[in-house]
Amino acid sequence: IDVKIAENTLFYQMNFQNLSNKPDPVLPGIHPYFHIPLAEKKFIKISEIPEFDASKIDWAIEEPDVQFPFGDQVTVEIPDKTISIKKGSGCKQIDRVTVWSEPGTDFICVEPIAGKPGQLFDEDPIMLNPGENFLLDIQFAVIINP
Repeated sequence: IDVKIAENTLFYQMNFQNLSNKPDPVLPGIHPYFHIPLAEKKFIKISEIPEFDASKIDWAIEEPDVQFPFGDQVTVEIPDKTISIKKGSGCKQIDRVTVWSEPGTDFICVEPIAGKPGQLFDEDPIMLNPGENFLLDIQFAVIINP
């Protein structure tokens, strides 16, 4: 794991390497949590995911756990901040983003992942052959809104 911090930005790299002599399945992801008061969750917007409608979720009692395709970036607009989550160049298999939160809490998780839920246990998981690497390379930038 390699973590670097610059002004308003966190660079996060995790390199998985298969050191065994047989193929091994992987399903990498990262769980970034962002503070947002419960009353403000209905105002969350994700510009690259227009079908995500935070106003239709009862955040006090529902546990949203929805996945969307992840291109190169998602921009999460929260009333007091804007969070940009970008894939690095070595992160081609990170293809989904999950929006999740526990009911009644003051946080949201916007999680870049590879594959689909349960894929690690499906017949077709992402496999690393002996000696192969998988790089999870993500950049988080936070801008405080005026």
